[in-house]
This record gives sequence, C-alpha cells and structure tokens, in this order.
Amino acid sequence: MLAQRTQVNHAAYAEFITPFSLGLARAVEAGGLDLSTPQGLSTLDAQVTREALTLAYLQDFRLMMWVTLAAMPLILLLRVPARGAVSVPAVEH
Repeated sequence: MLAQRTQVNHAAYAEFITPFSLGLARAVEAGGLDLSTPQGLSTLDAQVTREALTLAYLQDFRLMMWVTLAAMPLILLLRVPARGAVSVPAVEH
C-alpha cells in the first residue's frame, strides 16, 4: 500500500511541476535548483519523492486508524471464560 500510494502521490505532485510554477521559478532564481543539469533534476525528483512518501505514510496511518476504529466494537464480543470451565488437553500423536 505504501509503495502504491507513493507512486500515486508522486504523479500527482509532478503534475504541478511546470515551467510556469511560481514555487519552482523562485527556487531556480534563488539558486536552490538548476534544472539545466541532471543533478538539479535529480534533486527536484528526490524532493518530490520525499514529499510523496510523507503523504503516503499519512494515508497509510489514516487507513490503519479506520480499520482499528471499525474493529473496536468486536472487543465487546470477547468474553472472560467461566471460573469452573474445564480445559480440554491437547492430543499428542
């Protein structure tokens, strides 16, 4: 689930990376990125991947929260065994 969500989030974030992106233009102007070199493109890809992975972890933990909340009522079905209950010994072969 984590890998799938990372890929989906990376694709969604990559849609916002255009030559007309204000944030990207500011990063290039400030000297933080040089998109004309492979190293600059690799740095940009690494940043997008890191943010996509962070969001994927958030989405996975949110899913685990909903599964846990859905399972909580099942605790009411658990019963304490009676005091006088006889346990059945395991049969050895």
